Amino acid sequence: MRQRSALVGGLCAGMFALLGGPAYAAASAQIRIEGRAVTIASLGAIRTPTGVWPVDDLGRFDDVHAYRFRYESRPDWWSICLVRRPDGSGQIDDRAYSIAYSGETFRISALPGSMKCADSGEPVSPSIERLLDAVSARRVLPYSRQAFRGWPKAPAKALPRLPRGAVPVYRPDRIYGLSGSYNAIGIVTGQGGEYSSSRGFVSGDDAVLIAAAIDGDRSLFSDAAKRNRVQMLYGLSLPNLAIWSENHNVLRDPQKPFRKDRPYINEGKANGRDHYGKEGNWIVPADYAYLAELGATPGKSMAHGNRDEAHLFNHGYAYWLATGDPRAA
Repeated sequence: MRQRSALVGGLCAGMFALLGGPAYAAASAQIRIEGRAVTIASLGAIRTPTGVWPVDDLGRFDDVHAYRFRYESRPDWWSICLVRRPDGSGQIDDRAYSIAYSGETFRISALPGSMKCADSGEPVSPSIERLLDAVSARRVLPYSRQAFRGWPKAPAKALPRLPRGAVPVYRPDRIYGLSGSYNAIGIVTGQGGEYSSSRGFVSGDDAVLIAAAIDGDRSLFSDAAKRNRVQMLYGLSLPNLAIWSENHNVLRDPQKPFRKDRPYINEGKANGRDHYGKEGNWIVPADYAYLAELGATPGKSMAHGNRDEAHLFNHGYAYWLATGDPRAA
């Protein structure tokens, strides 16, 4: 079974376990985070099937570490990502950080133990042909209604309705949803049991994207790709999903920590380890900018915890295969 923490796949093996080759100089552009000027340090570049993606370290600011992604094939494209320190207290907040970059001023909000990105748009258009090549190369199963021929019931080749509190638009300054049950991704709490966002190699929405490609249904493929992009970006932002190292540009290893890192667990208890199993409750702030959009009640405690890590998180793989965007890997 495939687990997708923040930037898993090509990046999980050390997130910035960047490929060898020429050194990539950081593009000169003034960046300010929380009013402080950023020192840009190149980390090299990630090479994916769609090209070369330089990555820059922007440093630490309070409880976040900032990075910038670029794309050689589109010099005007950028993505600023913040990785926030985890918190196992059982209470979470959606903390906002101000960013000034490329003539724009905007905010990115991040939950504890998450990665949140803003970008200048979709860097690579999802491609049916690229996804079909991945199916032919057996990088993913060929999801199709034909597989259920002769069965009394077959899954619908359609995107399911979004739950309450879900808006099909990605906003870098907004929490991923009202709770772990009502959000833009799916039911990601332990109650999800056999739901399509908690079991299986890929999610139900990933499977729809693959089926649309196999059937040549370009209209459904376009709709599914838009939803998959939103889910991929919000998926990175789940609380205590991206347990980032304080000492290295990499996710922490829970069992064999890197130098100076501590081991941690997401379930149960153990001595000598950090405990991040309580993803937490979110007390809705009275001045939250998206109260109406989320259908949220100020002061109410919304559950974002009890995510069963044994069920894993399985969104984004089909989008990665269709785009080569390293943030989806």
